[in-house]
Parts: sequence; structure tokens; C-alpha cells
Amino acid sequence: MSTGHPSAGTLAGLVVLVVALLTVLLAACSSSDGATTTTVRLTGAAAAGQETVRDLGCTTCHTVDGSDGVGPTFQGLAGSKVRLEGGRTVTADETYLRRSIEDPSAQVVDGFRPIMPERDLTDAQVSSIVAYLQAIGQRR
Repeated sequence: MSTGHPSAGTLAGLVVLVVALLTVLLAACSSSDGATTTTVRLTGAAAAGQETVRDLGCTTCHTVDGSDGVGPTFQGLAGSKVRLEGGRTVTADETYLRRSIEDPSAQVVDGFRPIMPERDLTDAQVSSIVAYLQAIGQRR
């Protein structure tokens, strides 16, 4: 006879599912990715940008080796032509990079969803990330 209440087995299964989903989400948002540490040694603002990218967990979605990710790869991005939603093409110059970091949904790359979170970054942090992207953009 059904009482309309879930059984203990159903509740246990639901708890396991929720724990598994939380584990996946926490792993995806982790800032312990090593992908940014495999690039050539950087100095100055580029090195600071590399550290900021690592600390923010950016390479959880953006790769630095050209492979597919949730977001566009950072490899070779700076200075390249980028096709945006709607078909317009722009150059990923300093202005584009800054805007994409500061207002991620303003110019979304074609084929990607606008899911990048907005961050409250200082001008120095944004400048260092741009320097990092420009440094690895030159290493094609």
C-alpha cells in the first residue's frame, strides 16, 4: 500500500545523486587546475595574469593547449579573428580581451553559451590577464 511518501531506498538514492552532483560541480569549479602551469615560463604582468587565471579557476572552462572546452581556448586567442554569435568577426585585440573579461556576455564567441561568470576584478588583474593571453597568443 502506497502512503504517498517516498521510501527509504528512494531517499537514499536521491541523497547519493545529490552528493555526486555536488562533487562534480565542486571539482569543476576548483582552482587547483594545473593547465596554466604547463606553459613556457612567463614574467612580469603575464606571470601575474597566469597566476590570476589559475586562482580564479578559468582553465576549468578555457584550455591553454587548443583543445575543446566549455569556453574558447586561450591558446592563440590574442590577435586572432573571432567569430561572434550573429556572424560578426572581430580581432581579439586588447580592447576585445578586456571587454570579454569584464563583461563576458557582451560579445559571445559563436558556438559557445554565455555562461562565464562576471568577476569583480581590479584593473590591474584585468591588465595582467590580458598580458597573459597576449603572451600565450604569441606562442602558436
